[in-house]
Formats: sequence, structure tokens, C-alpha cells
Amino acid sequence: MNLFKKLSIATAGVAFFTTMGVVSAPVQAAVLDFSFNTAKGKTGSFKLNTSAMYTSPASSSTYGSFDNAISDFTINNVDGKNYGPLALDLTTTADKDELGQTLTGFGIIFDPPTLNAVAMNFYDPSLITKLSDNPSAYTSSFRGGIIEKFGSNTIDDFIVPGQLNVEAVPEPNTTVEILAFGAIGVGWRLKRKIE
Repeated sequence: MNLFKKLSIATAGVAFFTTMGVVSAPVQAAVLDFSFNTAKGKTGSFKLNTSAMYTSPASSSTYGSFDNAISDFTINNVDGKNYGPLALDLTTTADKDELGQTLTGFGIIFDPPTLNAVAMNFYDPSLITKLSDNPSAYTSSFRGGIIEKFGSNTIDDFIVPGQLNVEAVPEPNTTVEILAFGAIGVGWRLKRKIE
């Protein structure tokens, strides 16, 4: 058997087993990239792992949470300082606005000396106990947010609607790479037959 045939068989075998591994691998939820700007010029960003498990609140007066849902949290230009990257839990709550509509909120709690939390509000009750892997679920329902100081219980800044961006983090696509490699092999074989 010549070298080309051996290579073709090996390539086909690797492609088959790799494709089977990709097809049979469990579907993973998306990681979403959030970035925001505030009215006072702060910028922030974080990654949200939408597969984080929800933990119910201990009582009706406390908040539920998604443990370890936030990674790479940063916030810049807080009294001239930058914070992060941090890994944090996500807390959730539901409340009513002045019109009686359900407001879903989630908060990212951290602890620099000047600020303690970023809270974001959405008109989407489904986000209370299950995170969506669809970026538009967040951008279309976003109703603004606050940057909060717990110590003095004051709102320091606002995240305005239109200043929140959410994008899915692209996943590597092994199947496309295998198909491209196979196409190169077929092309090489056809070229050899013509010669």
C-alpha cells in the first residue's frame, strides 16, 4: 500500500472518531461577554457562565444565587482606580416597578473601598432562576442598572439602557477544521491521479 493510501485511511479514521466525539459530546451552555458604560464614565465588563446552577434563597427575604457565574469582572474609573478581574457569584431578585411590572434583577457584589455592587434590571421574569444563553434575552429586556455604595447606602452611578452590550463567546469549531483537512486530502489525491 503506498504512502498516500495509508495517509488517507489514517486521516479518515481520525476524522470519523473526532467527529463522533464532537457529535456525542454534551451540549454546553454559552459563555456571554457583558460590557457596560455608565453615565459618569465608568466602564465595566464580565463573563457570564449560563450553565451556573441556581441556589434557591434560604427564606423569602433573601436572594437566590448562581454560584461562580461571573468571571473576569472588572470595573474601571472608580475614583480613579480600576478593579478586577474577579470571580464572583450572581444574586437574583424579582421586584415590581412603579407600573406593577415584574423587574428581574441581578447583582454582582464585590468589595472595593468606594463601591460594593453593580445591579442590573431586566423585564424578564424567566431570568430569576435560569440564565439564558441568548444574548438578546439580556439586551432586549435591560432597563438600566446602578453602581451602589453599601456603606452609605447611596447610588453612585447609573448604567443607561443602550450602554449594555452582550455577546456570545465563540466556541472552537472542530468539525469545520476536520472538513477542511479532509478537503485538502481529497484535493491532493485528485492532483496525484491527474499526474
